[in-house]
Formats: sequence, structure tokens, C-alpha cells
Amino acid sequence: MKRHILCLDKVDAEIGKIQKEMSLSWDWTNAHTIVEAKRKLANEKFDLILMEADLDDGDGFHFCSWLTSHPIYRSIAVVFLTERDGEIEKKHALKLGARGYLTKPSSATAIKEAITKALLAPKMPEGFIEGNLNNQLVDLDESSQDQFAEKLSN
Repeated sequence: MKRHILCLDKVDAEIGKIQKEMSLSWDWTNAHTIVEAKRKLANEKFDLILMEADLDDGDGFHFCSWLTSHPIYRSIAVVFLTERDGEIEKKHALKLGARGYLTKPSSATAIKEAITKALLAPKMPEGFIEGNLNNQLVDLDESSQDQFAEKLSN
């Protein structure tokens, strides 16, 4: 069964051709606003949200924070594809729980790699707080690091 991706972006044209290239790999649904995305989330199951940070009806970072803290939606991977190219924004998105951050324009290859990586990310060991893996792995004790490394190799 194909994975289902919600693309939350105010402009279809930029993403449309990339979706066509990747339609054999994943099923796509588009939303142009946060309100529309929430409506679709309530009615469909998604594995990943590819989203813009700047949306007409709100801030993508706030929406990401809502998703990653929501008991029903926090298991949905989030990857940003945005015009915001600052390192501060990238770090902020990853701290909020996004699993990837790309800036526009990005190649279809880069987008596909980011989506694949986010979808294949292993479940964290028990007691591991979701968020930016690189910042938290160092906080694990040696036993937990070994458990995590074992899960990655399986």
C-alpha cells in the first residue's frame, strides 16, 4: 500500500510537477490553508505532511507544533519545503519535531530523499522525547544509545 502525503502549500504549480514524478511512490492530497489541512486530517489518514512555513491563514511553525504535540497526529512526519532559508528557521522547525527542512527551490531528488528519510525514521526507544534527533541522542545513556543503534540497523 502506498504512503499518503498531505502537501500543505499555498501554490500548486511549484509542487504539481514534483508530485507527478513521485505519484508512483506515494499518494498525494493537497491543501492550501491550515484550515483545509485540519479538515483533511480529520477525514483521512496521512503518513507525512510536506508543508510551507508561510501560509495565508497562519504560520506553518505553529501548525507543526500543534501537530507534533497532538495525541492523534503526532505520529505524522513533517517535512518543511519553504522559501525561508535561514538557519534559525531550520533549527526551530527541527526543534518543533519536523523530520526534514528543505528550501525552495529544491530538486525532485532532494524532496524525494527527505520524504523517504522522514518516512523511514525509526520509532524512538521508550522514554525518548520526539524532536530533533541530533540534539537528543547525546542525552541518552549508553544503554539507550545501544538500543537506538540496534533499531537503526534492523
